[in-house]
Amino acid sequence: MMKKFPFKDETLVHIGFVNPLRKDTVSSDCVMKLVEKFPNILNDEETTQLQDEFSDYQLTPLDELPLCTSLETDIGTFWGEMSKLHDIFLNKPRFFVLSKLAKTLLVLPNSNADSERAFSLVKKIATEFRADLNKDTLCALLSCKMNTHLHCYELKPSAVLLKNAKSATMEYNNSLK
Repeated sequence: MMKKFPFKDETLVHIGFVNPLRKDTVSSDCVMKLVEKFPNILNDEETTQLQDEFSDYQLTPLDELPLCTSLETDIGTFWGEMSKLHDIFLNKPRFFVLSKLAKTLLVLPNSNADSERAFSLVKKIATEFRADLNKDTLCALLSCKMNTHLHCYELKPSAVLLKNAKSATMEYNNSLK
């Protein structure tokens, strides 16, 4: 089973810089390879600035960075705090580009399970008996299914909702006559 996981994937190897406890083990080349792999994250000016910020990040002692006491520390929170650090001499954010890159990489989905689950739900909703559903109705049903954690038999609709549904159904049926 371990052979199935992409532990040797170049992106996973290079993304190690986001863990502040491993910042000294990652070279600037790794960070630049990430920028090359995801070229839409930074523009040319930011890419140049990134090299300076990464060098500053590596040279900064851990006790001067936001609190990071263990591997269990929330890395997202760490980078949120990093983006708030200010360079008092230059009067600008200290790690703006580096934190932008880190936060963008941290939100990349690490699997396609959520999208596969959504497609599976669409297939369950849009059956051959419901072939005439328009996209708005399909989206509404999908949204209800994904955002409601109740089973259909647990739902207790209000009297107002039932009245509105009944009148909408009657209006629709009358329009077909």
